[in-house]
Amino acid sequence: MHCRNAAIEIILVCALGTVLLNGCGNKAAPEESVAAPAQDSSPSAVALVALDKADAADGSTDRVVTNCLSCKLRMAGKAEYASHYGDYEVHLCSSHCKAFFEKDPEQVLASLK
Repeated sequence: MHCRNAAIEIILVCALGTVLLNGCGNKAAPEESVAAPAQDSSPSAVALVALDKADAADGSTDRVVTNCLSCKLRMAGKAEYASHYGDYEVHLCSSHCKAFFEKDPEQVLASLK
């Protein structure tokens, strides 16, 4: 019985060593490619109305939306988190808000009041 337990331990150690050296068969997933930038699609009529209104909110109609549209906190956006949608440059307040906007800009714009 003692030899049997020793054999099981050896097998388990070898299996563990194989997993540690080679991984458990699950190769690391390649980094997912970033979704195509939002500027590749054209805004709908509803989105254009929302973009025009958001653009005018800062006092100038220059096709640059300066307030974050994603988080609804009406925070000032930052150029470092800018995204493009149609002919508009949209400044978002964080990388999270930028990712949220770029995932579905139509949904974000449709939800604006």
